[in-house]
Formats: sequence, C-alpha cells, structure tokens
Amino acid sequence: MDAFLVLSQSCVVTKTSVVGVFDLDNCTYNRRAAAFVNSVNPNSADDKLPLSFVITANNTILSGLSTRNIMKRFQSNATKYLHR
Repeated sequence: MDAFLVLSQSCVVTKTSVVGVFDLDNCTYNRRAAAFVNSVNPNSADDKLPLSFVITANNTILSGLSTRNIMKRFQSNATKYLHR
C-alpha cells in the first residue's frame, strides 16, 4: 500500500513518486536551478505564494508549504494531514 504526501487540500502525491523537495528561494540563486524552475510548467498545489517545489516521477508541483513542513509530513506516518 502506498503512503501519501498531502501538499494541499487539492494535491496529494504518493511518497514513492517524490524525487525531491526544494526551497524556491534557495534555488533561484543558482542559475541552473532557476533555469529549470522557469523551464518546467509546474502545477500549483494551492493559491498561496509558492515557497517550495516538489519534483515527482511525473510532475513538478509548486507548493505554499515550506520544505520543512513538507519533510515533516513526508516523515510522518500519521493521517492527520489527510483532509476529508
């Protein structure tokens, strides 16, 4: 059974599909990272100002969550982040 990572009320991905979680502010300082972020057509997880982006096996997702919060959710096995 796959575990899920909730990025917002409308965006859930499987944990096994996550390739990386990156801080948007830190990546824009690096020329190559900034070029990558600008070249992809990311899906937005929510309407908040994006703080991070998550690269999955199939997609790149902008998220209003900080990388710290995403990693806490990633490491947690709790279902408290699931919205019903």
